[in-house]
Amino acid sequence: MRADFFQIIHILSSSLTLLVMLLAAAQALLLFYQDHLIRRANTASSDFSANLNLESMEKRLFKIIFLGFCLLTGIIISSFYFFYEKKSLFLMKLSFSLLAWSVFASLLWWRYRFGLRGRVAVFSTLVGVIILMGIGIKSIF
Repeated sequence: MRADFFQIIHILSSSLTLLVMLLAAAQALLLFYQDHLIRRANTASSDFSANLNLESMEKRLFKIIFLGFCLLTGIIISSFYFFYEKKSLFLMKLSFSLLAWSVFASLLWWRYRFGLRGRVAVFSTLVGVIILMGIGIKSIF
């Protein structure tokens, strides 16, 4: 009974982690669109670009990524406790989780150390989220 409760908590927190990372992907796409409008200097879209500050959007993106990274770290640690007996499924999910974790860890490190911004940050975020989505889709089938 107790193990079932903790597994439910693990599943709910995994879903929360995926939702946070999907929010980061949506923020990254919005940031990419904003950057595209600025580079094109389209006056017709000035209403949209005037309301959004690119720097504050990037800060918000990295705050969301950091939150998701912390949640993902907790999920990976708790996975060892709950699913170590199921070797084949566990190893596949763990490898994808660690790959996504390394993408987000390197993204956060490059942001902290070198001030990573712009399109590289957007595409790295999307790659990490796609890897995490692969875990969720593989779990369903």
